[in-house]
Amino acid sequence: ADYFDIFNMHSYQGLFEVDELLHAVHSRKPDAPFWQTEQMWHTVANQNNRLFMTPAIYLWFLDKGYAKYFQFGTSDILFTKETVSPTVDHYVIAVFENQVRACEKYLGLCKFEGDGAFSVRHQLSRADGKVLTILGAEKFSYRIESSTPIERVVDIMGNPIPVEKNDNGASSFKNSAIAYVISRTPLAITQVTQTQAAPLMVNGGFEEVQGDITMGGLESGKPMTWTFRDTTYDPQGK
Repeated sequence: ADYFDIFNMHSYQGLFEVDELLHAVHSRKPDAPFWQTEQMWHTVANQNNRLFMTPAIYLWFLDKGYAKYFQFGTSDILFTKETVSPTVDHYVIAVFENQVRACEKYLGLCKFEGDGAFSVRHQLSRADGKVLTILGAEKFSYRIESSTPIERVVDIMGNPIPVEKNDNGASSFKNSAIAYVISRTPLAITQVTQTQAAPLMVNGGFEEVQGDITMGGLESGKPMTWTFRDTTYDPQGK
């Protein structure tokens, strides 16, 4: 299109080719705002994986500079048709929104040694002057130690996580999945310890799929976490 006000997308494939899309649109209109207006993890059957990625994808798109993000949900994803009751996915979204509604500004990614294993490590400033750090590793449980005093931590379900005060003045806690950490200043993580063995391979049965296979069929879906190659090693591939 030659003229547009807002560029909108549906992110059923997560962040796949989002950087290329941003570059293409901004080459035509540098100040164009981006919206994401429809997404749900309906192709992810594993509940723990789905619950982790449900709040995580909000933050992934926030870091990409998206102006608005709209959650989409059908029956069995956000509610049950029989009772019109919210699902655990809906509850996890509510916990996330209850945390970020107190925030005013995105500060960027929290950086520390070993941060590559954390696809969620986003920091936001709160209206009360404190800092919310959202941490999450998909594949293992962990122990976090910070030289910044930690005031409070809750898990993905909103349950309090005990915070230990160490002899050296540091704070530490243990968790799996996502943790919401509140501190007076930006979190300074000094040590990350893996407390559970990580799997050597994930999604080995290809059950976890990204892409809108409901509308586009199987051709529009790809098994998550797998690297795809064209015809270099498979002449018949496409």
